[in-house]
Amino acid sequence: MEAMEETICADPIWKDGTLLRPAATDTLAMFATAPLMFWRRPHVLIELTPSLAHLLADSDLGGDIPVDQLRPPMPACYILFGEAMKQAIATPSEASVFNRIEGAYVFESKRDNRRAISVVAIYKIDVAVKLGVGFIELMIDDEKMPLNEVIRRAFDHPDKPGYLKHYDTIVQLCCKVFLYGNLEQARRIEESPFTDAIKQLDRVGPKKASKLRRQVERLYDRVLLGPLALPGHAQRQHGETATHWRRGHFRMQPHGPQMSLRKVIFIAPVLVRADRLHALPTQ
Repeated sequence: MEAMEETICADPIWKDGTLLRPAATDTLAMFATAPLMFWRRPHVLIELTPSLAHLLADSDLGGDIPVDQLRPPMPACYILFGEAMKQAIATPSEASVFNRIEGAYVFESKRDNRRAISVVAIYKIDVAVKLGVGFIELMIDDEKMPLNEVIRRAFDHPDKPGYLKHYDTIVQLCCKVFLYGNLEQARRIEESPFTDAIKQLDRVGPKKASKLRRQVERLYDRVLLGPLALPGHAQRQHGETATHWRRGHFRMQPHGPQMSLRKVIFIAPVLVRADRLHALPTQ
């Protein structure tokens, strides 16, 4: 919580007087500033195709991926969770509010020469349920440390294992979104009205610039990630194998001169023996 307070209070919204600094104990007021932090920083909205959401939910993070490969595209991101993402998130049985997660803000910042990744999970709330936010932070001391180890340290608490599993799933999904988005072969559709408007400000006169600045406040860049269809299936030649999804994974792969370089690759999940689905009896 202290780390998040430092992140928030270092944001320009406090320095220029946009908002008064919140009390350290007023967590709801602090979390309510997440949208303002998003708008005041270079930002992007990230949406996933249903196919990619399914693929990421059925994939794992390899233990050989260093945390320096985790690079959000902007200092402020909002990942919109579709139905496939929501279904993949572990839900504590005693907390129905977790069934209503909408998405997550992800902020990247520097603190004491360390990189911090702050994740603010956002939930749809109603009159009966007051909880609407949750917060997780990854503090990075060593960029070569395995990403899985950094995540594990963030959840190294024995109490409330159901809640920790819930937030661990959210963080892992966010990490997989960024890893996929940085792949050379990633499929993306980009819309950049915010960036385009900022560039246009330098090319117009004062009157048009004033009008454009008012419009910029309502604009955001958007990226749609992922394939429109799931990848093909695999068939086994020897023996009978039940139809199932073989889990995918992210891992490092050597490449370049004498294989001296390493990069992240994504091995997508594969539907094994999909041909057998046609042989199954219908109800």
